[in-house]
Amino acid sequence: MRPSTSPGRSRPTPAAAPPRPAAIAWTWYAGNAALLAGLGLAPVWIQTALHLFHNYDLGIFAQALHSIRPGDLNPFLPALDIRLFCDHFDPILVLVAPLGWLLEPAYAALAVEHALVLLAPLPILLLCRKNPEDTPFACLATTYLLFNRGILSALAFPVHPTTWAAFFVVAVGVCAIARRWAWLALAAILLMACKEEFPFAVLMLGLALGGQRRFRIAAVLVGLAAGWLILAFGVRPWLLGATHGYASRVLSPLLADPVATVWERLRGLGDAKRLFQCLVPLVPAGLWLGWRRTPLNWPLLLAALPLLAIRFLDGAWRFHYLAPVAPLFLLALWQPKATRLSWGCAALGILITVLSSGNPLRKGVSAYAAIPELRGARRMAIEQARAHLLDHPEGRAVVEGNLVPLLARRADVFQIGGVQPAQPYRFFLAEKPPRGDPWPLAHADIERGIDEWRTDARATVLQDDAHVFLAERKPEPEKTPDAAADNHEE
Repeated sequence: MRPSTSPGRSRPTPAAAPPRPAAIAWTWYAGNAALLAGLGLAPVWIQTALHLFHNYDLGIFAQALHSIRPGDLNPFLPALDIRLFCDHFDPILVLVAPLGWLLEPAYAALAVEHALVLLAPLPILLLCRKNPEDTPFACLATTYLLFNRGILSALAFPVHPTTWAAFFVVAVGVCAIARRWAWLALAAILLMACKEEFPFAVLMLGLALGGQRRFRIAAVLVGLAAGWLILAFGVRPWLLGATHGYASRVLSPLLADPVATVWERLRGLGDAKRLFQCLVPLVPAGLWLGWRRTPLNWPLLLAALPLLAIRFLDGAWRFHYLAPVAPLFLLALWQPKATRLSWGCAALGILITVLSSGNPLRKGVSAYAAIPELRGARRMAIEQARAHLLDHPEGRAVVEGNLVPLLARRADVFQIGGVQPAQPYRFFLAEKPPRGDPWPLAHADIERGIDEWRTDARATVLQDDAHVFLAERKPEPEKTPDAAADNHEE
């Protein structure tokens, strides 16, 4: 029987229930994602609109997303002067290419990259929902995955599927921890589709799981990795013709002179400080595990070794190269037991992550000061020239590197000083020095190019203001048969 209450006396208000650990993790994720969007992602969009990013790599993948079609899955990329999959083997691009047909391709590429970066902590949060004791690790993982030095360097050098791979690395690691083997196989396939180096990591993970007597999933991963390696390094060159020899670039010096190559790479480890910056935030959690004599997740740690070896031999520590490596070290520390000490280690790791990400974020925030330039004279001049090239798609155009990405919708756009052989061009577009990005040339080379086109009798100057030079060259008149015969008689 329910007890009655006296008139005029209110029932006591029950105490508010403390937030559930999973809710804490999701709230923490929302705050971190909003912070990264404001401090790290929005500045990239501003800088892209201001034509401040070079053809490499934003222009390359913008052209790729726009050019991939159902009838041509391996299009020619003027930015590389090669067909897409004759360079790196990253078929993940085929899955996201439709976005490049609907949006400006450069912005479509940014949207894919930023969405995958923001979603990287999601597999860990889903695991935490079923295991609330994982909340300290989930909070550390969220901040680490969004703000570690590797991912911030990658965001400042957009766009590349190696950066996208960070999400799939997390998915692979979480599936391995949760022993969701079918999902692990799918995540491994998507990871390998990001670049031809990732099958080596999947192969190592499979061998390590085999060492733990998980033979069935080990056989699946080893088989998938071996098949992918055969496809990438055997079938692909046979099917598509000559491919860029990245493997030989990495291995040939080592095979020719192992001692000299290793010594040279050791001497050039200055840029590897970024790896140190990636790992430092994980030190408190690592020390805590060592104090508790808790083993690491060795399969995930071993999976990082092939990726580190490739980066060591190639001297590749900057830009996007560390984005997919850092999550493997993070997930190798996964421990599901929450204690006061684990909360403290997570808090200290978060603090170190934030402190080590300060300088890249400050550089990004400086982009907000450039917002007035979106309607400034420089951008308006560039947009005028860009509109002319898009409205006149016939003929080759040679363009300064930082102006290539937002011209990806136009066919036959080549970079001034790019890898293409010398050839006749219809259009020439460059910023007036000292603005613009002439790499790998110098501003003096751009000035010489402008002078040559300005004085060319066959060229018509279309735009020559304080910011931009755009000219069009008429094609050489074709000789008639009679004129050719006269020349022959002479």
